[in-house]
Amino acid sequence: MSKKEALSYIRSAKSSHVEWRSNVQGYVTGIHVDANKLPLIHTDSFFARWYYTEGQTFTHLTNYKAINLCLEEVFENYRTLYKALHTPAKKASLFQSQKKIDAKRKEDINQLMQDVFNSSQKLIQATTQLENEIKQMSDEEFDKLF
Repeated sequence: MSKKEALSYIRSAKSSHVEWRSNVQGYVTGIHVDANKLPLIHTDSFFARWYYTEGQTFTHLTNYKAINLCLEEVFENYRTLYKALHTPAKKASLFQSQKKIDAKRKEDINQLMQDVFNSSQKLIQATTQLENEIKQMSDEEFDKLF
């Protein structure tokens, strides 16, 4: 793999993650999104397929290790959001109106989506740091990775 190819793989992985995040946002707002585009397990994502295949070349680089924790956090937050979206809404009671219950649910879902977004941003930042680390390598240094 050349340095140019490696950087291309990294950019494709980042791009696929941003697309995944956009799909999650659409899904949350009620837009139909193909379930295959919203895997619940991080290892099923396109990003993870890069990370656990071509990306393995960079396991000894400092910035590579941070990516896995970020990726796991993104999907942990997404599973929490997914569960909240698929848990039936509570019904009004003597002490709480349906309007208040629905408003609280919406607020909770918005916060969970923000958690997904924030952890996603960390993943993109960690991946960009790896990309920058590779860019700064000379061709000779890069070739020694193999």
